[in-house]
Order: sequence, then structure tokens, then C-alpha cells
Amino acid sequence: MTETKVEQKSFLEKLGNIPNRIIFAVIMILVIIPLIFPVILPINISAETQMVYAAIDAIQPGDYIRICSGVSPYAPIDMGYTIMAILRQLWSKEGPNGEHVRIVFVSWTGNSEYLDLVIRYAIGSDWGTKIKYGIDYVNLGNVLAMTDAGFATLARDAWAAVSYDFYGTPLANIPLAAHVKGWNMAQFKLNICNTGGTAHSLGQIVGYFLPYFPDLKTNALFMGDSQIYSFWVGYAHAGFIRGITNGVFTAAELEKLEVQKGIKLQAMYANATLGPYNLVNLFVIFLIVIGNISYFATRKKVK
Repeated sequence: MTETKVEQKSFLEKLGNIPNRIIFAVIMILVIIPLIFPVILPINISAETQMVYAAIDAIQPGDYIRICSGVSPYAPIDMGYTIMAILRQLWSKEGPNGEHVRIVFVSWTGNSEYLDLVIRYAIGSDWGTKIKYGIDYVNLGNVLAMTDAGFATLARDAWAAVSYDFYGTPLANIPLAAHVKGWNMAQFKLNICNTGGTAHSLGQIVGYFLPYFPDLKTNALFMGDSQIYSFWVGYAHAGFIRGITNGVFTAAELEKLEVQKGIKLQAMYANATLGPYNLVNLFVIFLIVIGNISYFATRKKVK
């Protein structure tokens, strides 16, 4: 009877074949532990975040701005926390007669529910009795598609064919909506919107905006994530747009700046997220490194 010899795997082979259940378990631990015991990480304010903060800080009570966003389920941290940080900076401003910044919210198709949730969290208990719906802000719901036609409509008139807000109230019954209906983007002090991902270059998108700005400097501030930030930040430094955000990192930096400027925050959501966010990213880098080490150490082995 022939004895079957069982080949023993080396340590490096085992290291390159970590079971998925162990990887997922480690990721879960890296997410949960920092949320229970917050990991305080140093945050340096980037020049780009300073640019974003300055653009928002220039808005005064009584000014009208528009936020066009799709806070989708797969990007609640990058977009949601950024919008919350921006809203808290805007709504911390109050005029002598109690007036606030007037904000028109417009959603990219299919994401109005998530944007509405972000707005509610941003208002919270701090401004729940001060910020009035229909006067200080209005949510028009799903209006835009993230396409060339959508960006062209955004520049011209984001809700030309809309008669009701997100809650089904006729726009004619909402003072803020009725006041700015038919405005193009240049009539707002600032337009804040998603970048549109990698499907559209910023050059294409800004191309739809430039006809409304003879000096070629738009009043658009774009919210991006880390994947596309580096491709678009040059447009901000060139002055074509007012700024670009870098996902949760910009949100955390904005929160830090707001605290430094004396703005009271109910919670620093983005800062609390950075601990798990960075630890998981470091773990992924660790897996990539050991995977490559295991591959190069065992690729010549004859089976």
C-alpha cells in the first residue's frame, strides 16, 4: 500500500491564504473598537479645505445658495458628513433680525431620501427651533440626473418642470421655493454639488456652467471623494470652481476648523469616523503587502 505524503505548507503560504472569515472578523473589530474607545488622530488642515471653508464663510445670512447632491447608500460617509459639516457652518450664521442663509436642496435622481436624512441630522436639536422649513430651506427632492443633460439643467434651472417639493407640498405654497423658482446658477451666491464621479470630467461639467459666468470663474463648489479628488483639485486652484472636498477627510478638517472658530457642534461625526476608516485602510495595506510577500516567496515552488 502506497503511503500518501501530505505536503506541509510553509508559514508564508499560510500567510498568503488567510481565510475570509478571519479577515472580516478583524475588520469588524477595527470598526467597533474605535467607536467604543475613540482613537484621536492628529488632523492637519489642508490648503484645499481652507479654500472650501473660505467659500462657505463668505456666505452671509439672507444669501441664497443651492445644494445639489446625491447622498447614496454607498457613499454616506464621504458625502453625508461633508454636507453636514457645511450645513452647520452655514446655519451657525445669524443676522440681526434672526435671518439665516437660505438653502435650496436638489437631489440627483433616486437619492432624495438620504439627503433628507442628512438635513435632519445636521439641524438636530441645536437649530431645530430656529431653522424654518420653507423660509430658511426647502427640499425639492429628485430633480436631476447625473448626466450631461442633468448638469446643463442644473446651470439653467434645476426644477423648471417641478411643481411640488419632496413632501408633496406645491411650490407656490413655499415662500423660499416660489422666490427663487426659475433662477439660473449665477443668481445663487453659491452652488454646492456632487462631482458626478468618473463618468464625467470636470471640464465637461464646468463647460455647462461657464456661459453664465463671463469671467470664467463659476460659483460652484464640488463635493468629491478620495478616488477622484486628485483629478479635480487643479480646477479649484485655477479658479474655475470655488473649491473641491476630499470626502470624509475634508469633513473632519471642516469640523476642526468650525470648533476653532467657536461653532458649537452637536457631534463631530467625521472625526469619530476617521479612527475606524484609517485603521481598516491600514489593515488592507497590510493584507496587500503580506499577499505580495507570500506570492514572491512561494511562486517558484514545484507542486
